[in-house]
Amino acid sequence: MTKKILIPFLFIAAFALAIWGKQAVDPGNRKWMDDQIHEDLSFFSKEDLNPERISTSFHNAAPSQKLVHFQIKDSQLYWERNWKGDESFDRVQSVCQFLSVACKKRFLSNVDFLLTVEDGMIVPLTANQYLPVFTFAKKQDVRNGILFPDHLTEIFARTRTKSIGFEKIKPKNLWSKKIEKAFWRGGTTGGQYLADTWHQKPRSKLSLLTRFYPDDIDAGFSVFCQMTEDAKKEMLKMLPHHKWVGHKGHLKYKYLVIADGNTCTYPRFYLGLFSGSVVFKDQTEHCQWFYKALKPYEHYIPVQADFSDLPEKVKWAKENDKKAKQIASNATQFINKNMKSRHIYAYIEKLLDHYSKLQDCDFVISQSAQLYKDSKK
Repeated sequence: MTKKILIPFLFIAAFALAIWGKQAVDPGNRKWMDDQIHEDLSFFSKEDLNPERISTSFHNAAPSQKLVHFQIKDSQLYWERNWKGDESFDRVQSVCQFLSVACKKRFLSNVDFLLTVEDGMIVPLTANQYLPVFTFAKKQDVRNGILFPDHLTEIFARTRTKSIGFEKIKPKNLWSKKIEKAFWRGGTTGGQYLADTWHQKPRSKLSLLTRFYPDDIDAGFSVFCQMTEDAKKEMLKMLPHHKWVGHKGHLKYKYLVIADGNTCTYPRFYLGLFSGSVVFKDQTEHCQWFYKALKPYEHYIPVQADFSDLPEKVKWAKENDKKAKQIASNATQFINKNMKSRHIYAYIEKLLDHYSKLQDCDFVISQSAQLYKDSKK
């Protein structure tokens, strides 16, 4: 009798373990990943990825480009940066930890590459447009930029139940309880704001819509930067200074607006897609590694880059509540099926594997590089 019970139990346990193992080991077999990687690397030849050329370019690059030279060899991570001081150093540490975990979780190919920790690439960072540079975001026509998952999205993908996931199950954040307004808070980024032109910036236009559509839109600035004092004075005559609102505070609203700044707004787009609210995404030239997998009106609602059609789109969402709710649900499903932590690491493994095959040569660890040792151990 015991054997009769035990055998089916062991069979079920083995089956469940096999399914779990398959998901844990290979969660990244997604065509859109391969397509994006192929597109990013198709611009380069073996000579473009020559390690000596990469090293020379790194040492000749301007410090303002915030380049980090990474070398992965035999699952060991080496790094060096081309500027001094504390500025953006926290990003370097985050990316180093990110890659170090990737080296432990997966078999990463030996690679030699450059990555910029700037917000993104809006122009080629070097005079030679064929020099490959990994970047968190870029303008679509910057062909020497290779899209790479940003460290902030990886952090939220790993800790999302602490940041917004748990809040989603509370009654106040159910779809029917959400406030029917398009919500946005952010900073004055996206170029220099001047006294006579600040109102022409896309984020300013978004915030000004609140004056005319207060029942539909709640948008405003909580951080002032990249602007002159005169511009700030002029802006405050028409727009209030709002308090900063954390990610959990955004969950109260049914419609969340994504407004690009200097480049893409990582990790806000990720969080918006996962939030259970509908994302209204501005259609700009900036992109990240997962953008091509998303479809308008299936995962998000597209709006013009200057937000001129946002009131119309909000009206549509209110009149088509079931469709809007389905878009929000589709977006959350996309995140769960494509952008959990293990998916991000799978993408990195795929990207570096394809890059390594194109590089296809041995390299010497730079004498000025440091072996990364995780200080959190």
